[in-house]
Amino acid sequence: MIGIEVVIVEGPGAGSGRVLDGDGAIAIGRSSRNDIAIDGNLVSRFHARIELSGSVAIVTDLESQNGIELNGTRVASGELRSGDRIKIGEVTIEFRFVEPVEGPSTAVVARERASTELPPRVARSRKNRPDLWETPRPPAIPPLPEELLGRRMGPYRLLEVRGSGGSSVVFLSRHEESDETVAVKVLSTRLSNEEELRLRFAREARLSRDLVHPGIVRFLDAGVTEDGLCYIATEFVEGRSVEEILRDAAPLPVGRAVGWAIDVSEALAFAHSRPIIHRDVKPGNVVIERQSDRARLLDFGLARFLDADGTRLTATGEILGTFQFISPEQLEDTKSADARADVYGLGALLYAMLTGLPPFTGETRFVILQRVLATLPRPVAELRPDVPGWLARIVERALAKDPAARQQTMEEMLGELHAGG
Repeated sequence: MIGIEVVIVEGPGAGSGRVLDGDGAIAIGRSSRNDIAIDGNLVSRFHARIELSGSVAIVTDLESQNGIELNGTRVASGELRSGDRIKIGEVTIEFRFVEPVEGPSTAVVARERASTELPPRVARSRKNRPDLWETPRPPAIPPLPEELLGRRMGPYRLLEVRGSGGSSVVFLSRHEESDETVAVKVLSTRLSNEEELRLRFAREARLSRDLVHPGIVRFLDAGVTEDGLCYIATEFVEGRSVEEILRDAAPLPVGRAVGWAIDVSEALAFAHSRPIIHRDVKPGNVVIERQSDRARLLDFGLARFLDADGTRLTATGEILGTFQFISPEQLEDTKSADARADVYGLGALLYAMLTGLPPFTGETRFVILQRVLATLPRPVAELRPDVPGWLARIVERALAKDPAARQQTMEEMLGELHAGG
């Protein structure tokens, strides 16, 4: 296993540095929360990041005010080799690959102390910052969710765990009086005392009552138990999510992908007319009904009213959604995202169905974030030459970084899909 050593060779702090024993990252900047903290008026709070993956190390400027120089040349990012020098403000840092020393080390391993704040372009607020620096973790689920099996939530008996998300677990359940089979989503037990999450959960229920459409999984009921567990009951849809289908049979036939995209477009157009946006359109939130083969959209847990006078629960700078599928503007400021964020989400969903891959991938959340903000996805035609040109153009337009360059409404998106098909 290879490691890296980063040492300040000129300027304040000369002689100090950090060692990274294996894959991870070293954050550099003026804030004390960086792995290497540098003083100076030319240094931003979160200025640069050096990331090691396997035998490749890359330095990236985190949209700092004064930039970085690699061997005398200003760069946004660059691959590093032993002996390279990075200039940040008045400080020069030398980079080297090293063989890790076995046994205890007094060096501070950066990956054990990764920064918990965001680069300025993404973090617009100090409230509720998500951690973009770490390797993606599995979804948060309650400890021992099977302990809830057999429990009653309002009129519903929880029978079987069917799925989990960042703040909830879904159970196959039964209405005790009618014997109807339903799906019940329960807020994660370890999060249920957090008022913000409970408010968001309750909001999902309020929004869902207005969303009666063939392409949207039907809302039935919602409530809070005596011990504070929130739940939402919806119809149970017999079928599989697009995410599950893609695991087994990616990519999808073009006709099937277009048909399901039209189903989702119609559901989103209806929601936008309410006006509600979803903001988390992804393969895991689209279920294909086994009997009808129709795509149905679920989980409006991240939706918000488009009305500017409505209640805004989301804090500026807070990022909601799934990194590979949410729009660049949501990464920068989720409050500013409008219905065109769902256009992007649908484009990302269609991209995944046609190619078998999300538009952007990466080893860490940070890498994915940077790619969503600054790079273009590989062209659909390059990954799948049999996709018609008109369809590839629809997808690429929907994935434009600038919302003004995308289809402006879901109706426009629908029109293009129908015209092409």
